[in-house]
Amino acid sequence: MTIEELINKHHKILGGIYLECGPGWYDLIDQLCTNIQRHIDLGEFEQIYASQIKEKFGGLRFYIGYGDEYIFDLIEEAEDMSYNICEKCGSTNNVSQTTGWITTRCKKCK
Repeated sequence: MTIEELINKHHKILGGIYLECGPGWYDLIDQLCTNIQRHIDLGEFEQIYASQIKEKFGGLRFYIGYGDEYIFDLIEEAEDMSYNICEKCGSTNNVSQTTGWITTRCKKCK
């Protein structure tokens, strides 16, 4: 999935936001946005918008202005999962964090 496809698919949540993370996490963000939008579309909560999506200390950070407990739980779960997914290629094999400027990479992408 390209960044353009991701933003077009989830334009209600992502709008004109700039993603500050690698393509290896795009599928994770796609699933997160799908789950959030499903919750919203079922009438459980009003439309939310991501204010920032980035990598920080080797993990995904997905910021929104407001949400309910369910949405924040979805975000926390995705952020936790990001530590086991290579930010560069999306692999879940042999993933660890680098030292120095902390990133999450598989053995091949290090």
